[in-house]
Amino acid sequence: MEMNTANAGRTLRGTEAVSSSLRPREKDTVLELFESVGTWYLPGTKDEGKLDAREYLHGRMAVVFFFQSWCKGCHAFAEQALCPLAAEFKDDPRVRFIAVQTVFEGFKENTPDKAQEFQLEHKLDFPVGHDNPLDVSRLPEERRTMLMAQIPHKDELPSSMMVKVGMRGTPWTLILSPNQRKGGKMEVLFSGFRFDWKKVRNMFQRRLAAMAKEQQQQQQQQQSSRPRGEATEASSAPKAIGEQKQQQNTGGKP
Repeated sequence: MEMNTANAGRTLRGTEAVSSSLRPREKDTVLELFESVGTWYLPGTKDEGKLDAREYLHGRMAVVFFFQSWCKGCHAFAEQALCPLAAEFKDDPRVRFIAVQTVFEGFKENTPDKAQEFQLEHKLDFPVGHDNPLDVSRLPEERRTMLMAQIPHKDELPSSMMVKVGMRGTPWTLILSPNQRKGGKMEVLFSGFRFDWKKVRNMFQRRLAAMAKEQQQQQQQQQSSRPRGEATEASSAPKAIGEQKQQQNTGGKP
């Protein structure tokens, strides 16, 4: 659901003004956004778990799904797009999925335990987290004042990731891919409300095929370089032996 005008719509205008100041700088990575997630639920467990999202996602194609548990559109889109896409790559370790509850309204209803209920209801076989509220103390004073002026209830701050990503509501999705030309640094391919999961599947397949081809070429280059080096060493050995024999026959004179 999008932020409504009566309540969180005012928060939206405030968050747009500060989001650019919070997004990762060039020296950082997109994966640092996950540092604000305070609760993780891992598949197959009932209790809260721990997850290093940076390690979990690094170097892989990734889909990050943001939701609120009371959002009917989130439930519908999870069934219509997220689950079918996840099923396509369930056994492929090169693709990872994560869902995070990013709350901007209904704070008493959209609690961490509801995030786990969302995971169980849709049988999500990947980590699901609950993001912490934005830490406004880290904002420059001008932007902090601007944001707080837009929030109806000062004790109900929107999700940290929601502001940093620049989300305008839920459901929201980030699609990430490692950029090999930048040392595998993660880049954002898509950031928006809805996506066509079949088109994303096709895109993933093309990119994965290209990545596999590139890795294969690198391996072939490494393998082809080894025999040449070994052949050079091997060919030099008989030559050295022949020179030694020639020196012995000529009394040590070359």
